[in-house]
Amino acid sequence: MQRLMMIIGIVTLILGFVVYPDQEENVQYVGIENDIYMLEVTITGEVYFPGTYYFYGDVTYYDLIEQAGGLKPSANDEQITYQKSITTQTHVIIPSQDIDDEQIIYLVNVNEASFQELLEIEGMTETRAVNLMIYRETYGAFVSVDDLINVKYIGTETLEKIRPFITV
Repeated sequence: MQRLMMIIGIVTLILGFVVYPDQEENVQYVGIENDIYMLEVTITGEVYFPGTYYFYGDVTYYDLIEQAGGLKPSANDEQITYQKSITTQTHVIIPSQDIDDEQIIYLVNVNEASFQELLEIEGMTETRAVNLMIYRETYGAFVSVDDLINVKYIGTETLEKIRPFITV
């Protein structure tokens, strides 16, 4: 009887492996991107709902302005490039038509800006941009704008010249 039970157990075990072979799961993940990032953009000035907005993925100045409720009638939109992409955390100020010679200021976050974005800062040269990126990679993110004084080729005069266009 014990022998019969043992034979039945072995046959059942063998049949289990034959009927239900070890199958590898073929799992495919569809629609998952590893490049998803959150972009924080602040807009102030002549928009209906100024504030900080969060975007996931690509965003243009048009998208930002629409999210902020659109431009007020008093907004000066002559210098806005609506299709320009926003790729780093930034602060956009939309000026009023009532104020002469005021320009739209796009603050560049020096902790996140690419080489090309750094070059768009008035007073920033290629040498300064490269040294800023090297400093940032070596020592980490800047805590305040004043920390840029430690970057090679950025002195007091240069820092004061670029200060209105940068943020950390």
